[in-house]
Amino acid sequence: METTRRPFHPVLNILLLFAFAFAGQLIGFFLGLYLAAPFFDGSMDELQKLAFSGNTEKRMWLPLMIVQGCAAIFGFIILPIVLMRTRFSINSLWFRKKILPTTLALVVLIVLSFMVVDSVIAVWNKNIDFPSWMDGFESWAKELEDSQAKTSMFLTQFDDVSALLIGLIVVALIPGIGEEVLFRGFLQNEFYRGTKNIHVAIWLSAFLFSAIHFQFFGFVPRLLLGALFGYLYHWSGSIWTPIVAHFVNNGVIVIAIYVYQHGNLAVDPNAETAAPWAAVAGAAIIFVLLLVYFKKLTDAQPLINENSDTNPSPSID
Repeated sequence: METTRRPFHPVLNILLLFAFAFAGQLIGFFLGLYLAAPFFDGSMDELQKLAFSGNTEKRMWLPLMIVQGCAAIFGFIILPIVLMRTRFSINSLWFRKKILPTTLALVVLIVLSFMVVDSVIAVWNKNIDFPSWMDGFESWAKELEDSQAKTSMFLTQFDDVSALLIGLIVVALIPGIGEEVLFRGFLQNEFYRGTKNIHVAIWLSAFLFSAIHFQFFGFVPRLLLGALFGYLYHWSGSIWTPIVAHFVNNGVIVIAIYVYQHGNLAVDPNAETAAPWAAVAGAAIIFVLLLVYFKKLTDAQPLINENSDTNPSPSID
């Protein structure tokens, strides 16, 4: 049975959250090293050095997957939830409304249509030229982006179906749960508690969601994706909605990469090419119509506890 305590000030709660998340990632990282050791043909010292350096030798694929998965589980899920349970009634924040199968089906279609529209924004963002006085930042950002892209491409090399399943768990399922618990389930609610403005709360949490990935040439499309997740969570009244949306977004990319690597897809998903304008226009219309219908459907859903005064997300007209 959950107990609700008087919550700290939102700023203090957010600082505590980042401290817990950082501690959780450290715990998960070192636990992951020990769990990965049986799958590495070398010493623990060598595994630790290679993991810290982000080495992309073939033998490091499974160990790195295990380490990343453990770090994310502890940093984004376990320790943040431990913190949240000491301060809030999670049920009143995350499960305010029941989720219908129709709602989740709409979420899948909304995300798929948004991905087509977002492809144009991704290409635009990738090709942004910074002013000359920001040359230093641009060089640093590109180096960081290239380094992360190298690691990402290494971890998404799927030799067989078992590797694909591991990829879906580590790249799609765990981030889908963990990042939504962190950014929508905690930060968005805290920003709302501090500002009393749900739009500000959604966009602030989306901003941090994008910024924390340190991929500045993909900042805007991820910002918009985070805002979409935030509104889906707010309207539906359930944390499961953004979790499913996040999983679908990442999962589609992972599956597309696997299909491309095995010669069954002509377009490389890593190439970040924009969809044809006709497809973008059609997807944009479908996206808006689906979003309007989604809001109408979820607005009609009653709160599980109609008398609850803990609802952090008032209705938006």
